[in-house]
Amino acid sequence: MAQFTETERRRLEAVYRRNRERWAEGELPVSELYHLELFNAAVARSGIAVPPLFPVGSAANAGLLYVLFRLAWEFPGLSVLELGAGQSSLLLDALRVAGRVSAVTTLEHDADWAARIGARVGHEVRHAALCPVEVAGIVTPAYATALDRQFDCVIVDGPIGTPTHSRLGALALIEHHLADDFVLVFDDAERPGERQTIERCLDLYPKARHVCVHAMKSQCLVFTEKFAALASFA
Repeated sequence: MAQFTETERRRLEAVYRRNRERWAEGELPVSELYHLELFNAAVARSGIAVPPLFPVGSAANAGLLYVLFRLAWEFPGLSVLELGAGQSSLLLDALRVAGRVSAVTTLEHDADWAARIGARVGHEVRHAALCPVEVAGIVTPAYATALDRQFDCVIVDGPIGTPTHSRLGALALIEHHLADDFVLVFDDAERPGERQTIERCLDLYPKARHVCVHAMKSQCLVFTEKFAALASFA
């Protein structure tokens, strides 16, 4: 299933507008609390030692934590490339230590933040400055780094978003470092700029399927048939 349906577009737009209003009023949507409870319950029953996480502000929200934990639980052994360091890096490292993911590489454009998160995890958090690249005729910032492997899973949660074609530079990395069977996790999928990038990605992989998880933010999971069970995540 390629491209968002009109229903999916309306849902993403509704999440974007409604949750911005609630955030301004100091409220959380029920869906955020629901996914936080799912995440906390799953972690408690798993026996995996997850450090304290604080899904507030611009940090990974409860929906993203739920998606990553369930992905590692149901599909153990994935190699993960994470774009943008933060709370999700701490979770991914705990999953690596527990043997639920095989390897993690995190790219971060802010050197101080990369050092801060890198000091708290055992996997590589690599400082990668941003440089302009051209993707689909659009000049966009991308991580300037060389990678020597392919990844089963790429999490697109950085760099800082832009109003249009947000994080489009991720597609330059994905094109060269994505395994034949893959899962892509796009955070902030409700934002207009991210939606443009996700639809461009769906053009590149017309045979891939996708599903969106909605809470305080939205995540869009794009995946090959091997990971068809991801359709049940929403």
